[in-house]
Amino acid sequence: MTGIQFVTDEKGRKTAVLIDLKKHKAISARLPPRLVQFAARSRTFMALLQDLIDGSQSYAGLAGAAVGTLTKSLGEIGGGVILEPLDSRL
Repeated sequence: MTGIQFVTDEKGRKTAVLIDLKKHKAISARLPPRLVQFAARSRTFMALLQDLIDGSQSYAGLAGAAVGTLTKSLGEIGGGVILEPLDSRL
């Protein structure tokens, strides 16, 4: 698929993805509002976003934190969706 590249480690395992947001405008238009919605439902996710924006952790530290808090964040976000569905227009 054009506009999408995978970053691999020394063993050839995919570790990240780079998306050309000029070619995939639908993603770039929907991403910020979704991040705000998720952060509003999950304090854990909000803390991770704050660390990302502040630059207080290295990429490796953020990646580890994201993996380590994924289950908790999804639970918080999912619980919020049951009570109040995500805005489907985004």
